[in-house]
Amino acid sequence: MTTYDLVGIGNAVVDVITQSDDTFLDHMGIEKGIMQLVERDRAEVLYAAMSERVQTPGGAVANTIAGAGALGLNAAFIGRVHDDALGKFYAKAMEDDGVGFVNPPVPGGELPTSRSMIFVSPDGERSMNTYLGISSELSSDDVPSDVAGNAKLMFLEGYLFDKDKGKSAFLEAARTTRKGGGKTGIAISDPFCVERHRADFLSLIENEMDFVIGNEAEIRSLFQNDDLDADLNAVAAICPLVVCTRSGDGVTVMSPEGRLDVGVEKITPVDATGAGDQFAAGFLFGLSKGYEMERCVKIGNACAREVITHIGPRPLAAAARLSRDPQGACGRPVPIRAEKAARCGGRHHPCLRCRTRARRQLRPRHAALGGEFWQFRELGSADPCALPDGLARRQRSYRHASLRFSRAMDELFTAQHLALDRAVDCGAPLRRAPRG
Repeated sequence: MTTYDLVGIGNAVVDVITQSDDTFLDHMGIEKGIMQLVERDRAEVLYAAMSERVQTPGGAVANTIAGAGALGLNAAFIGRVHDDALGKFYAKAMEDDGVGFVNPPVPGGELPTSRSMIFVSPDGERSMNTYLGISSELSSDDVPSDVAGNAKLMFLEGYLFDKDKGKSAFLEAARTTRKGGGKTGIAISDPFCVERHRADFLSLIENEMDFVIGNEAEIRSLFQNDDLDADLNAVAAICPLVVCTRSGDGVTVMSPEGRLDVGVEKITPVDATGAGDQFAAGFLFGLSKGYEMERCVKIGNACAREVITHIGPRPLAAAARLSRDPQGACGRPVPIRAEKAARCGGRHHPCLRCRTRARRQLRPRHAALGGEFWQFRELGSADPCALPDGLARRQRSYRHASLRFSRAMDELFTAQHLALDRAVDCGAPLRRAPRG
């Protein structure tokens, strides 16, 4: 039975992107620069009118799960897609991104697969027309108990709270996860969703959630105190961990240890789409590893910074092969390729400076073992029939030494790996090994 580091439940939406000019937008009656929900007939008209379409799997929590998977977590996503061309594309694309797509496409589903038609203008404005389709019909039947019960972290998407069946699915998923020893949290997603279901939202957060993530507008919408500090304190009173992103003003965390404010370096974004989703990915990555709150926030900030430097709400292909942990022993960025992360269990190595220091610490032992190796290798390769009895006995003893050497080298590499891990896990400085 698979144990997941992170499981998300949310809308499974295919983002369909095309370039268009203002004349086309006017002709099709598309309001520029906003997101609006459309019905099925309208969605089919817009989809057919798109030329040179680019399709990518989307959805807020789905983007977060994909980002966490790119960082090395064993992640899964629970969503609902139709057994049509877009649904099959979505399921395959999530699997290709290294995320388990738990539910297969629904054959004969009641509605088509959800899609968001995104028209990008020459000035970079994105006009989004979203058809929720089958994803909004997610219910408790779509949440496997063996997946929810074996999740270390469960992350829910507030958009699905609009329907009663979505509320039931959330409650069941949260209780099953917590019963299995995991923690459950929610992305508030939209202030308007809170306004429509404020009492139910607050009840869910108070009774079922271990953490809440939202931006400033979303956090303010919960209690409407017209003061962010007052709103943060009010939410913290009903939930153990509250994370509030404030764009260029940084991140505020309210936890049992108190309030933590972490700043960010302001940059001009190429495309701000997905910044909150990827912040959540990085933060939840750190949370799943048991890191301290400041470190979790800095990883989240690093992920958000990466995604706003290019078009699209998910890490680029090149970025997806890198795990970035900004908290090496010397505080430098720490890239590691995903294939290496897989070999060492998803652990992050420190930066080049920290790795060099670790190897210097172990160099004397490595040199001693290497000298012994070349001594017995020369003798051990000789023909035993051509050796005097005394040397033959020595050869046998050296062959036994060869086995001991192999074990010692294994121990050395293990020690080196632990030393490298130590540079990240506790930040303790490594002692410089004596030379010679």
